[in-house]
Amino acid sequence: MVEGDNHFSIDSKNGTLYMLLSADREATSKYVMTVQALDNGPVVRSATVTVTVTVTDKNDNAPLFSSEKFTKSVTENAATGTSLGRIEATDIDEGANGDVVYTMTSANLQLSTYIALSSSTGELTIKGMA
Repeated sequence: MVEGDNHFSIDSKNGTLYMLLSADREATSKYVMTVQALDNGPVVRSATVTVTVTVTDKNDNAPLFSSEKFTKSVTENAATGTSLGRIEATDIDEGANGDVVYTMTSANLQLSTYIALSSSTGELTIKGMA
């Protein structure tokens, strides 16, 4: 290897590229290195190639809420559709692994009679009061 990263080594006999350290896509998503091949002729000839290794994502991070608590008050006669606000969580994984879907836990199923939670946006609205 002419230029590159200490995450890799190359077997000089067969050109196999080995990863020496584990990869973490959230830290480094791509490695670029220059590899050189030399012949054994009386006049040494060489060639170089740029090798790019792209690290694909693994679902290794949990979503994190922007706040530990979300507290709102609502009047007893609040109209259906009244917004209580939006809860927000983010996940640093990439692609579908980083998509957040909001659901109420089974402990809150009775609450879901009165409160609607958008699974895609985290928006909480009044469904109606019994």
